[in-house]
Amino acid sequence: FHYDLENNSDGREYVKLRESTFTFEPESFHIEMTNLFNGDKTLGDNMNRFLNENWRDVLKELGPVVGDAIKKTLDVLMGQFLEVVPYDDVFPIAE
Repeated sequence: FHYDLENNSDGREYVKLRESTFTFEPESFHIEMTNLFNGDKTLGDNMNRFLNENWRDVLKELGPVVGDAIKKTLDVLMGQFLEVVPYDDVFPIAE
């Protein structure tokens, strides 16, 4: 990620995220959905089996959306964390 350091009112530097990147490249994928097809267990099991056997094709379609959702979540969490924890507490200078 790219960031700036900004001084806060307490005189300490905090990280302000400017831009981040996230690459979603899973080596495997497993999904287990329940209550599909109005609770028809046979159809639900067959759908789960199909999705898991064809996970690469499924992720070709869903991967960008999933990756974007993960990136947005991480951006929010990192931003909230870095707003309250000073830079030198996150990245202390070794003495």
